[in-house]
Amino acid sequence: MTPKDLHEWMAPRLDKLAEDVGEMKVVQAAQASDIRHHIKRTDLLEESVKPVAQHVAYMNGVLKFVGLVGMLVGIVVSVWKLGN
Repeated sequence: MTPKDLHEWMAPRLDKLAEDVGEMKVVQAAQASDIRHHIKRTDLLEESVKPVAQHVAYMNGVLKFVGLVGMLVGIVVSVWKLGN
């Protein structure tokens, strides 16, 4: 194979490779834009969920307290009924 033949054989393949790399760069740029948008949306959603998480923690504490009070009332009533 002569250098000219080699060049004629390789030129279209190199052009195709350059075209593929160009397409990959376009896709990468689009994905970078999408990921920036996704990160922004995720940050906004995380901020909006914080009050809900605080409310859930507060309600868990309240329900545990109510359960404890109910248990203590049950024990006191049981002891009182056993004494009568």
